[in-house]
Formats: sequence, structure tokens, C-alpha cells
Amino acid sequence: MQTGGHTQGMSDLQRFGQLIRETRQRRGLKSEELAQRIGVSKSVMSYIETARTKSMPEPELLTRLALALGLSKRTMLEALGYLDPADDNEHTIAVDAHDPRAALLALLHDQPDETVTMAIRLVSALVNHMPGEAIEISFPSHHKSDTA
Repeated sequence: MQTGGHTQGMSDLQRFGQLIRETRQRRGLKSEELAQRIGVSKSVMSYIETARTKSMPEPELLTRLALALGLSKRTMLEALGYLDPADDNEHTIAVDAHDPRAALLALLHDQPDETVTMAIRLVSALVNHMPGEAIEISFPSHHKSDTA
């Protein structure tokens, strides 16, 4: 099948559907919830995830999916077979404004690298700690008296 000048095989649509389904599940979203977020019916969402659609989703729908799932459009285009993952090493993460992760990104957006590095260490310690264990994190001291 020809779509936008490229051959579109069913295996590409199946990879895309699997990417969407697995990402949705990792995010803890039900199919109906994702469908509502991106403005499509449950049946359209099902067609996308099970590759029962015959053509690539429209660019506007790809954008809405990217934002809702925190995927880059590039990742989705790679799954659809339009881009070769080896062509570009650029990594982009998209986050929907309603995703709680967006608040963390907004706080760190204009911070210096040193602050972002400390935040990464803190979040990493929180994510990787065992329940009931104390969390120990040390940060470098930057008091003026330390450098005098």
C-alpha cells in the first residue's frame, strides 16, 4: 500500500499499534481514557492498537498521541517505518501538559545544569529506594566560606 510516497506494510502498522498499546499500558491508561484524551472514539483507538486500520494516522492524530503518551513523533514515525532509527541520534521526550511529569520539567526548565543534576540524583534515589529504607543523599556544599 502506498501512503505519502512510502510503502506501508502491515508489519509497520502492527509495530505502531503495539507501541501505542504498550506505552498506554505503562502509563496506566485504559484504552477509553486515551481515546478521550486524544479526541477519538474507543473503536478508533482499538483499530489503531490492533492494526486494523488500513492507513497511517493523520499528522494531527500523531501529535495528539505523542503528547498524551509522552512519545516523540520521531519514535512513532520509526514504528511506522517512515524513519530509520539509525539515521539520527536525537532523543526527544514529549510530555502532555496534563501529565504530572510536566510539573517537574517546568520546575527544572530554566535551572542551571548543577541544579538539574542534583534533582536527578534526588528523583533517582526516591525511585530506586526500598520501602522502609532510609534515603541517603549527599549534595556538594557551595557556601562562600567553603571557598575562602
